[in-house]
Amino acid sequence: YLRPGYRWEDFEAAERLFERAISLDPDFALAHASLSRIHGLMYWEKFDLSEERLEAQEMEARESLRIQPDLPQAHAAMGWMHYVRGDFQKALEDYRLALDGLPNDAEIVARIGYTYRRLGNWPEVFLAFERATRLNPRNANLFYDLGGHSFASTRQYAEAVKAYDRALALAPDLHDAALRKGYIYLQWSGQLDSLRAAMARLPSSLHLPELDLGRADLALWERDPEGLLRVLDAIPGSVIETQLSYLPKAVYAAWAHRLRGDEAAALAAFDSARALLEPLARERADDDRVFLALGYTYAGLGRGADAAASLADAVALRQSGDTAHQPLQIVEVSARILAQAGLLDEAIDRLETVLAGDSPVSVLGLRLDPLLDPLREHPRFRALLDQNRNQVEP
Repeated sequence: YLRPGYRWEDFEAAERLFERAISLDPDFALAHASLSRIHGLMYWEKFDLSEERLEAQEMEARESLRIQPDLPQAHAAMGWMHYVRGDFQKALEDYRLALDGLPNDAEIVARIGYTYRRLGNWPEVFLAFERATRLNPRNANLFYDLGGHSFASTRQYAEAVKAYDRALALAPDLHDAALRKGYIYLQWSGQLDSLRAAMARLPSSLHLPELDLGRADLALWERDPEGLLRVLDAIPGSVIETQLSYLPKAVYAAWAHRLRGDEAAALAAFDSARALLEPLARERADDDRVFLALGYTYAGLGRGADAAASLADAVALRQSGDTAHQPLQIVEVSARILAQAGLLDEAIDRLETVLAGDSPVSVLGLRLDPLLDPLREHPRFRALLDQNRNQVEP
């Protein structure tokens, strides 16, 4: 459970061990609280989006609190339960109760920081980061996630790089931190060299979802269709799936064919993705990633109205909960989908929101993004880039 990187195999192993502990001692409140945490992580990281997983999280949290009402970790488990369901204010209440009992617990401090991040309260996020890392300076996840991702989201690129470097010093196999650092330089300086170098240091035989996604994105951003098709051939399975994205390889193949000027092959690949995604959207009606992928697919097929409808479904799903601001990652993806669908003004509206809000995205990154090519000659897009030239740190 404590290993860096939020990997399914670690959570699955921890789940088995906590269940074993409970089988040996059904009144072990801390084990129930810890198992609740794992159930919530499996759902939050989208390894298991079933209602049964959510119900198991709640059942274990409440059982922990029933057995030992004054156990701080039981209140932390209740806080995580509310967090996963999008009730961030209620999560804060339970986390504060947990912190009263364990005032020097770095994990509880960090959970409060993550919750403030959902609420858009950045001063409290960074206070929590500073306090948590003082209490536990060897927790790579704190530097990678609470630090690196938060600094990135507020365009503090230099601080983000320092945080990712610290995470990598603590956990050299936390490969996503190296990728994130590459993406930061893309937005900070408008160059792909750092991302390219990060990829070059990784064994080509190592296939983790984030790495495969990064390899495909790099080839796409380099506008290298042949390289992209080679990357796709090497990736196992038919879908690249991470916490935030679920993209059939066929979508990337379609983009590669379009870069090559082979429109017939591009349309065939988009249609292959459509055939996979449409039934899945009915089966997984609460998975916004599937609807985003459908948005890309319909846009590629020239079905602009369908792309916009799928996008609206995805946004509605991602906006659940009492978060104070719309997660801008989905707004950035929305802009790409709308641009590909030919809905140019709507795409630029989204980009204005992204550049004005809490997001790693900069004008330098927008200039490189091949999925925004339909906007290049639009006067509003040109003006948007000119107006935000000073957004990036020197």
